[in-house]
Amino acid sequence: MPGFAQVCISARIGRLLGACAILIAATLVPGCNTFQQMSTAKWLDTSWFEESRPVSIVMARWDHRVRITENSANGGMPLPGLAGRVYLFHDKDTVDADGAILVQMFDASEVRPGTPPRKLVSWQFDPENLKRLKREDIAGNGYTLFLPWEEYDPAIKKVQLQVVYYPKNGSPYFASPQVMTLQGDGPPPTVIQRHSSPPVYAGFRVD
Repeated sequence: MPGFAQVCISARIGRLLGACAILIAATLVPGCNTFQQMSTAKWLDTSWFEESRPVSIVMARWDHRVRITENSANGGMPLPGLAGRVYLFHDKDTVDADGAILVQMFDASEVRPGTPPRKLVSWQFDPENLKRLKREDIAGNGYTLFLPWEEYDPAIKKVQLQVVYYPKNGSPYFASPQVMTLQGDGPPPTVIQRHSSPPVYAGFRVD
């Protein structure tokens, strides 16, 4: 005659086998099978990564002082240029660039009515170089750009800078043109630390 412990074990095994049979039967029911397929499809459709937010505003600020660095690609010769920051915003938050930034500079010293300012030079920064130039400040994440101006002429007292952002997809975005008077009489142009080369400024001239 079986003991009490054997009876309990047999009862537990019976309940376990019964539960397994019910589970197997449920998986064969069309309704349950459909539910599993729907659940799996829904799970696969779930986005696991945050989608990049599109740029809605481009802002830039520039230092009016002409800065001087050493051009190590040209024997350490002085290399004048302008420095500034460019920010890409989605609503109130800064976002990362997935495209290129183009900066155009015009001579605004003597602009006659009805005559566009004379274009001086342009610079372009591709996405890979922009990653290297990304820095965070009080305004958020932005890009610190140095614009080398080999043909710098002290006679040019006023310039206009136009920044254009070309996203990977979609139309370009234009920052408001900024007209500024360059540093004239007074302290000499600011000297900044030497940059390794190439590249000197992580961008390239396009004209």
